[in-house]
Amino acid sequence: MANGLREILLFYLKHLYPVDFLFALLVVFIFICVLLFVAFLRNSPIIATLLILFNFIFCSCLAVYGYQFIDSKVRQRAVNIVSENFHGNSNFTLDFSISNDSKHNFKYCKVKAKIYNQIDANASFITRLKNEYIPIRIKSKTIDELLKGQSKDQRINFENLSPENNFSVKLQSECF
Repeated sequence: MANGLREILLFYLKHLYPVDFLFALLVVFIFICVLLFVAFLRNSPIIATLLILFNFIFCSCLAVYGYQFIDSKVRQRAVNIVSENFHGNSNFTLDFSISNDSKHNFKYCKVKAKIYNQIDANASFITRLKNEYIPIRIKSKTIDELLKGQSKDQRINFENLSPENNFSVKLQSECF
């Protein structure tokens, strides 16, 4: 567990841009400023507790959505599904295209294909949530060197996936 977390941290430290680090410093600065303000409210503990809770929620949301915003503006890319085919009884092939729409060359791209059960309108609330947010299969493909303006076609194969299953495929990409 600690090794995996260490690897993820080192990966992002190696690949993120300076604007990502500046944004992270901004989030930490806002968090510390609000905590210092709360220190002055020690005579009203209820307000201080609510402010600390709000601070955690706000800074967490700011970090997540801010990263997504910076990622969409600085590292622009497009990933499209070209075709979905079954080969044999249980082999599913997903062909996709990734293109670099940013002003920078990408040294590393990782595309994840996630397969979800089709959402049934008559299912229970918990089953619908599970089918919408928990994939039944995940596979990834790494791409080295994607130049600006370049497009590459790639393929991901899934084994032991029945064609009778109703499912949907979503693609997610990270490029640096």
